Amino acid sequence: MRHPYKWALLVGFFVVPLVVIVAGGAFGSGRLTVLRGLAAAAAGWAWLVAGSLLVTELDIRLAVSPEQVEAAVRGDGSRHVGAVLFGWAPALLVVVLYRGVARVARSLTARGSRA
Repeated sequence: MRHPYKWALLVGFFVVPLVVIVAGGAFGSGRLTVLRGLAAAAAGWAWLVAGSLLVTELDIRLAVSPEQVEAAVRGDGSRHVGAVLFGWAPALLVVVLYRGVARVARSLTARGSRA
């Protein structure tokens, strides 16, 4: 079943880690940067696990036929286990990509101000 709340959860998955990593302001020490990155990845992981549970629950509540209910719970455990065990990986990828883009942008800005 396709519903708009699934898109909102997906967008939130990309936004939550960015908000966590950017909320601290400027990057100071290397340790602080790593800790903020890990906190952002953990927040993204938690969002993914909660979203997985929420999608299943809402799909069951919005189902209008027994077939839709069955489709919502079929494979239910594997979806949740995948989110719990491996949900940190895409969240960490978002954090690493953000950090890489921020580092490149900072070096280009610094290079432009020297010229």
